[in-house]
Amino acid sequence: MKSKLIKSLPHFVAVVLFLTISITFFSPLINGYSLVQHDIQTYLGMSKEFRDFKEVQGEYTLWTNSMFGGMPAYQVSTISEGNWVVKTNKILKLGFTGPIGTLFMAMLGFYILTLCLKIKPWIGIVGSIGFGLASIFILYLGAGHVSKMNALGYMAPVLGGMILTLRGEYLKGAALTSMFLSLHLSMNHLQMTYYLIFLLLFVGIAYGIQLIIQKKTKQLIIATGVLVGAALLGAMPSTSNLLPTKEYSEYTTRGESDLTVTALGEDKKDKSGLDRDYILEYNFGSGELFSIVVPNVKGGNTEQIKSRKNILKKVDRNYRKMIGGQSTYWGEQRFTGGAFYFGAVIILLAFMGMFVIKNPIKWALLGVITLSMILALKDYGMIGDFFINKMPLFNKFRDTKMMLVLAQISFPILAVLFLDEIFKSKENLSKIKKPILISGGVFALFFIISYLSPSLFFDFEGSQYQTMFDALSQQTDDENLILNFMDELVKTRQFIFKDDLLRSLIFILTAFGLIVVYTFGKLKEIILIPILGVLILIDLYGVDRRYLSIDKKGGKYEKFEKTSVRLYPFKASIADLSILNQEKGKISDFDNQVNAIEKRKSENISKADLRKNKEIIHNSAAFGVLGLNSNYRVLKVGSITQDAKTSFFHKSLGGYHGAKLKRYQELIDFHLGKVLQKFSTIKSQADFDNIMRDASIINMLNPKYIILNDNSPAIPNTYAYGNAWFVDQIQTVQNADEEITNLNKINLRNKALVDVKFTDMIINNSLIDSTAKINLIEYNPNHLIYESNSTIEKNAIFSEIYYEKGWKAFVDGQETPIFRANYVLRGIKVPAGQHSIEFIFDPQIFKTSVSIATIGSFLVFLLIGAALFFEAKKLKSDLDLHQTK
Repeated sequence: MKSKLIKSLPHFVAVVLFLTISITFFSPLINGYSLVQHDIQTYLGMSKEFRDFKEVQGEYTLWTNSMFGGMPAYQVSTISEGNWVVKTNKILKLGFTGPIGTLFMAMLGFYILTLCLKIKPWIGIVGSIGFGLASIFILYLGAGHVSKMNALGYMAPVLGGMILTLRGEYLKGAALTSMFLSLHLSMNHLQMTYYLIFLLLFVGIAYGIQLIIQKKTKQLIIATGVLVGAALLGAMPSTSNLLPTKEYSEYTTRGESDLTVTALGEDKKDKSGLDRDYILEYNFGSGELFSIVVPNVKGGNTEQIKSRKNILKKVDRNYRKMIGGQSTYWGEQRFTGGAFYFGAVIILLAFMGMFVIKNPIKWALLGVITLSMILALKDYGMIGDFFINKMPLFNKFRDTKMMLVLAQISFPILAVLFLDEIFKSKENLSKIKKPILISGGVFALFFIISYLSPSLFFDFEGSQYQTMFDALSQQTDDENLILNFMDELVKTRQFIFKDDLLRSLIFILTAFGLIVVYTFGKLKEIILIPILGVLILIDLYGVDRRYLSIDKKGGKYEKFEKTSVRLYPFKASIADLSILNQEKGKISDFDNQVNAIEKRKSENISKADLRKNKEIIHNSAAFGVLGLNSNYRVLKVGSITQDAKTSFFHKSLGGYHGAKLKRYQELIDFHLGKVLQKFSTIKSQADFDNIMRDASIINMLNPKYIILNDNSPAIPNTYAYGNAWFVDQIQTVQNADEEITNLNKINLRNKALVDVKFTDMIINNSLIDSTAKINLIEYNPNHLIYESNSTIEKNAIFSEIYYEKGWKAFVDGQETPIFRANYVLRGIKVPAGQHSIEFIFDPQIFKTSVSIATIGSFLVFLLIGAALFFEAKKLKSDLDLHQTK
């Protein structure tokens, strides 16, 4: 028993250490603060209607109208109905939610992988710290990419489960694989899942080849079958996310377009997937990959040079002010929060490991690292072209430099395998001493040469050098001034680079020196491991703090805010409040509804914080009541595809989402964007009226108010068509090209464009009933009720986005088909007389997938229970045998 406790000690230390690091790094979080995360703020904006509905109705809505005219709510907020495995997420994180829990689980997950690799636990702890504190985690947690980082945190233990299975530990391996794959998929970040597949394939092939060489083909076949089963089982609990997402993706900007022309009238080259430039927008330029070991190789993050006072002191006084105003970053990304830094010590150990490690997994990891680095570049030649044009699903994701998460996993694996190898070979160190000395020496020598002659390997002009030179030439005729300034800028960038390179070099030489001393038998393993661990911790922690500081300025954190106000990321503007004041009188019992919500929102907030934020909490409740009791839209002039703020207060024609409906995006590209440009010319009400009178494409989307400026009242749009209207004529079109190009050529108030494939669903006559009316009488995001009255059968158009996978229409309780009108809207045929019309969003795919998720959750828990049972039985047998002896 005592020996078992001793063996368990490293695991206990690992958990305590990982938790301590996580809490320390995000220490303000345990003192009533939350991270200020851009993507969380945008999420809170676009999910406001979804959350308000849940709070008031006590159930989820599967559709929201808060952005882009309407879209499935399960693409805004993950709805894990039937997924019981995801509940263990909080347990594994020891109850810590947010960044603390995510960072802790990342390190714990990697530690589990090292145990599956049979790495000594103390070494596994060192590698886990190296993995968890790689700057990718800190950068993306700081930005609010929570699901992405949670998905990344579960990738390592999935790999561990696969390795266990391939080694013949089928039940334990299958249980680990299915459980952690299920948790990974529950995070609903398919880009990370796509990259995980590459890692599993590369490593699986390496182990498979090894088993074939060892003539263990039977074991390989059985393991493969078990893994396929475990993967299918692990996917089942997440089907309530996966299947609706798969169905929806076909209709988004990532799916195939029906158009053959672009908004510029050119032939459309690619009908499916994202645009190449959009995919590569944030990829690395030349030399930037070196940031994995020297973070400031391209300047680090986007800030002004004057913020780095130690660098500015080295600049010529005559140019200090001009240089100080320049960006520290000179890479090819549009902007960056910081470098992808994996740690100088980790990279050194991994590099030496390639010359020492005997495990064939090293070749798989080298392949993964190489591929991820190639695909992280902005200009990556034939391989990149192949992946974008030929590799299934690759062009569905943007920012492919995120594939470097595979390198983030691979480098620490190689590092711990290297340490494990040299400690296992301590009796025969002389055999591996030479490759260690040569590889480490070459690695260190490269950095020394780079420091002495930085321009030998790196370009400090950057892709914008000529553009900057031309811009200065237009400002001044003093050519010497321009040339001297540009020279000084290059020197300053070299200062930044060398300053950081020296830091990395110190860590490299220190770690290499310790390894050399160990190989000569002058240092014990028990001393070397913790020293390397401390070096890695100091190295990565120091760089991470550049990007996420806990310093205060003026008594306030720069990166943190009070948790009590986190749910209110936006303050209502004069324009927003003007809309509220005009609309709230139309809602009966408005004040009582607001008071009820406000009371609930105030329950968990201290009196002091409540006093400070009473207005913002009241407004949030008021706009919530307004949103759930009315149905009109607001158009805020500006970048409508990057606007989550308007969605927080209103139902918006704009929004912020990575996978909006393709037809809506095409409507923006072809028409809405052009109309928005005209608003910059408005100087009077007459100008506004002239624009809106002819803006039928905007008016059909029912924007009752237009916000030109946050600091001015919103302008009522009397030209909006309303929630629904009858049209006198239907013009059929043969295809999508004809439909979208003709939208701005007709009066959409009286006429509608409908694809010829919907001909059987429409009334094809030109009879007119000037008294016909159709009004919305009850609004819920997923259930709309109208009343109609007409003397003749008519076609009705609704200012609601058409999405065939889930919306059903009923006239007096009888289902009627919905046709697509005006490229993006819904239409139905309405009989003569008075009728009740209902639209209900009830997608069958969601109900089916919830049933599958429930069954899958039960089976995953059953498999885990069986693995734990047999493991406990084996442990008891071992203890009995030990006691007998």
